[in-house]
Amino acid sequence: MQTFLLQTDRLLLQPHQPGDWQAFHRLAEDSRVMRYITGGIPFPPERSRAFVARQQAHLVAHGYCRWKITLPETGEY
Repeated sequence: MQTFLLQTDRLLLQPHQPGDWQAFHRLAEDSRVMRYITGGIPFPPERSRAFVARQQAHLVAHGYCRWKITLPETGEY
C-alpha cells in the first residue's frame, strides 16, 4: 500500500501510525478541544486507541482515512 504525505508551509498531514493514539489522546481528553466534536465530553484512552486503529483499518480497506496533522519542525500533533 502506498503511504501519502502532504506538507504545506506550516503543517504536515499524513495517515495515523499505531503509536499515534497517545498524541491523539492528549487532544481528545481536553474538554476545550472536544467541545467541537462531542460537546465537551473527553475520550477515555480506549476510545482514542480505537479511533486511531479505525483510521488505520479504513486506510487499508479504502485507501484513505482521516489524517493526523503535525508541525513539520517539531512533530507536535
